[in-house]
Amino acid sequence: QTPHIQQQTPSEGVPPARPERKNIAKYANENLFRKGTKAYHVYQNAVHNYEMPSQEITMKDRLGKGHFGYVYSAIAASLPYSTKRNQKVAVKTMKNSATDSDKQEFLYEYQIMKLTNTLKHPNITTLLGSVTKSQPCMIVLEMMNNGNLRSYLRATRSQEEYYNLHGNSSCLTERQLLQFAVDIASGMEGIASLQLLHRDLATRNILLDDNLTCKIADFGFAKDVLNKPEYKSKSVFQRPRPTRWLAPESLIHFKHSILSDVWSYGIVLWEIVTLGNLPYPNMKSAPQVTQRQPFSRSLELTVCFISE
Repeated sequence: QTPHIQQQTPSEGVPPARPERKNIAKYANENLFRKGTKAYHVYQNAVHNYEMPSQEITMKDRLGKGHFGYVYSAIAASLPYSTKRNQKVAVKTMKNSATDSDKQEFLYEYQIMKLTNTLKHPNITTLLGSVTKSQPCMIVLEMMNNGNLRSYLRATRSQEEYYNLHGNSSCLTERQLLQFAVDIASGMEGIASLQLLHRDLATRNILLDDNLTCKIADFGFAKDVLNKPEYKSKSVFQRPRPTRWLAPESLIHFKHSILSDVWSYGIVLWEIVTLGNLPYPNMKSAPQVTQRQPFSRSLELTVCFISE
């Protein structure tokens, strides 16, 4: 069931902002990024007007469910900065029951994608448009017909043998698996060039186009950093933490850096060569990690792998 799109006439204008949205105004201006960061300076010259009428979007099939709401395939009659008509797109929506914090994060991801669009990078998903001045809020993205990398890898398994073990891929070659790794590294290099931390790198957040090119997606956890090598979270994540992909310093001290993204990339490489296995399958869904708690042998091996 597709969401109801509120129709507006020119005489109605833009509906007044709801009271709970007054705290998210900062996510729509240049104060989003801290002065002194590269992200701040690049953002000043970024394209900001991606707003489009909701009437231009015709929802089709539901593709999946995200943290903020559902993701749909859709047809865009027209798009900002594009001469193509009736283009197939993907639309991320924000659920009506979203909290004020959810709305902040949704618009924050939208602003981050304005920034990454400046790169025009072939391995980062492209923002095409947005609807933020009427309900429901939507982010319009390029359509990635092959879905996320994790699901694609799992679908190519030739057989299921035992729990987290399986046979080889039925259609992917080693060269193709290596190309996935190269594509992801290239996209993350672009993100790092903006002094941005992704903080949620995993195969579920990598999308595949028709040519099986990997593109980085889901920037809800992304963060700009100052001229310091690391960033320390001031608060706990509003949504569940990607525990299995986080570096030890992120788990224990809430410290994040380019190197902690490199750690996550190491986990992604493991996901690729195992065709989408769940990292640390014996780990509980919500482990209690403390500074005095020793890491498992498997975690130590991952450290050695990344160091090499």
